[in-house]
Amino acid sequence: MTDDTAESIRDMINHMQSQIRSLQALGRSWENIANDLFSQHRHLKNESRDEARVGADAVRHDDAKNRRHFSAPS
Repeated sequence: MTDDTAESIRDMINHMQSQIRSLQALGRSWENIANDLFSQHRHLKNESRDEARVGADAVRHDDAKNRRHFSAPS
């Protein structure tokens, strides 16, 4: 679940501004900075999707385990 509180959004903006300043200090062009940020966004999006998939697999596994454990004996 995402944290969309005002404080969290401010923290994210401060973090992004800090990253941009660091990349500028390293001499990166605006085009390269934009590409870096888009690449990072795609990586984080894929990472979140993978975490969600692992979480869903764990829930399915727990559900199956509980059904076996609590089912009436045959």
